[in-house]
Amino acid sequence: MSRRAMLVNGRFLGRSVTGVDRFAGELLRALVALRRQGGDGVPDLKVVVPRGTVVPDWLSDTPVAVCGRLGSHAWEQLELARFEPEGLLLNLCNSGPLSRRRQLAVIHDAATFRVPDAYSWKFRALYRVMSPRLYHGSQLVATVSEFSRRELAALFGAR
Repeated sequence: MSRRAMLVNGRFLGRSVTGVDRFAGELLRALVALRRQGGDGVPDLKVVVPRGTVVPDWLSDTPVAVCGRLGSHAWEQLELARFEPEGLLLNLCNSGPLSRRRQLAVIHDAATFRVPDAYSWKFRALYRVMSPRLYHGSQLVATVSEFSRRELAALFGAR
């Protein structure tokens, strides 16, 4: 990988598409298109996926690394966390390895805290543990709106 390369958490590519997954796919597709056009300032990309992920055709000229044997959050926490630890990891879907500092995490909203009844107790429990740790532990956090930024800051403190 070059000095400017960025790893992308591709776990979302192997599951049914949600709104968050669509955001991730469209953003990754745009980054890939900019790279194809020689976009200045756009880093080289390497998409990292769990074993068994069907990689879409639009990633045909983007490096893809298959990593590990696990899936879901276990894959992120145990295998993705240790993959090329010097690389900057981009997480686009509200989750990422909690033990990794060198990462950018996109946290879309605070819905599991603000409207908890909309989620199963397992999902709520997972994100109530993961979200604040990802928020404070990541080198950089982004969100999708000013409203969400304010909600996250109110819950977890300013960054």
